[in-house]
Amino acid sequence: MLKCRLSIIKREVRQSLTNESERIDDNLIDRCVEVGVGAVGTSNPIQLIGVAYNLYKQQLESSDVEKERAGRKHFALKFLDETMAEEDRIFCYIMYKLPDGTPTPTKKIREVVSDTKCMDLEEWKEKAYSTFAAIPPVKVDVKIVLQDLYIASLRSLIHNDFHMLKEKDIDCLVVYSEFFDFGFDLRKILPLFDEDTMIVIQNPSVLSIEIDVFAQVHKWRCKESRVCIACDTDGLTISGLILARYLSLCTRCSHQDAIKAVKISHESFFPLPYAKGEFLSVEFEEEEANQFELQAPSSDSKKNFDRCMLQNCIRVYSNSP
Repeated sequence: MLKCRLSIIKREVRQSLTNESERIDDNLIDRCVEVGVGAVGTSNPIQLIGVAYNLYKQQLESSDVEKERAGRKHFALKFLDETMAEEDRIFCYIMYKLPDGTPTPTKKIREVVSDTKCMDLEEWKEKAYSTFAAIPPVKVDVKIVLQDLYIASLRSLIHNDFHMLKEKDIDCLVVYSEFFDFGFDLRKILPLFDEDTMIVIQNPSVLSIEIDVFAQVHKWRCKESRVCIACDTDGLTISGLILARYLSLCTRCSHQDAIKAVKISHESFFPLPYAKGEFLSVEFEEEEANQFELQAPSSDSKKNFDRCMLQNCIRVYSNSP
């Protein structure tokens, strides 16, 4: 009796997926139904069908993400392989950076890599990608956004034997690399900083940072340490969003105003449409702000200063033509 009912359940799940033109994997359907039986039993067939169906959709999405990730990982590892020719490494860098589903005219990419060749690998990499993707190149610069708070690209930090780090007298770093997940050692390339003065963000798809990171940044700033947030992504998108997130929590200003302030401070920063959409999600904004207030040290003068600076910045921005 049970076997018969489960076969009907599997058939109904399969039919529902077929109606939506989903990819069909009978073995996966069987496993999802088995998990569903363990979760909700067999007394309610409609509920069991729903559970199995949702499990299948989740697994299918995970599978697609893993396939995309496997393809991107291939190019990421090739780019990080220092034994490869520099031209091939930069080609792999561009292939890795292309969004999923983007046409990949490999001949055109090779031509761009060849045409933008220069002596410095980091400069060549940024110039080639910026040319192919038609976006502003990341400038070699460390820019102040608010008192003791800076923004930069990783390339800017290591450029010319850490010249800008020393010139700006940066005390503490928050750094992020999209290649961290593939073995890129950020601490190795930034030996001037230790565990107490550098935070490495480990989330490979970060658009915000954890509350404890916010608290640490705030502690540093309360001690009047100069803090720089840096990433290796194009247009400083991620580091700009991280900084805007910090400012919005610290000052209770809106995310939009915080992003405007960062854009004003660094003209090459511009959020990609999908990143901005995810970043501006306010589902947990109030709770995050409350948690931040509980965990961050009290520093009303610092917060008030930030708030005034941010409001002045926005006022100038709003009045500009």
